Amino acid sequence: MGNGDRQRASVRTSQERQAQARPRPDVACRTCASANVTVQFGKYGYYLNCGDCGGNTPAKPVCAACGQPGKVSKRGPEFTATCAGGHTWAYWTNPA
Repeated sequence: MGNGDRQRASVRTSQERQAQARPRPDVACRTCASANVTVQFGKYGYYLNCGDCGGNTPAKPVCAACGQPGKVSKRGPEFTATCAGGHTWAYWTNPA
């Protein structure tokens, strides 16, 4: 990996972190519309657990680039989504 590739990778990672820090309208409680949620894994897959009302919402990401449904995957507290079109994006990061 060349020096230019490392710089581009670090910029992309920084941009992804900045985008993750902003509230996301597609990641909110369906009961109270709160963004105070954590992603959990349960019997039916990943879901959002609301810290305000205790409600559960299925984690159903949709790709902004092509509109296809995405599949959630986890690495530590970070969750990413990948669609069938090959796009990958940061979905959510649970608070520590």
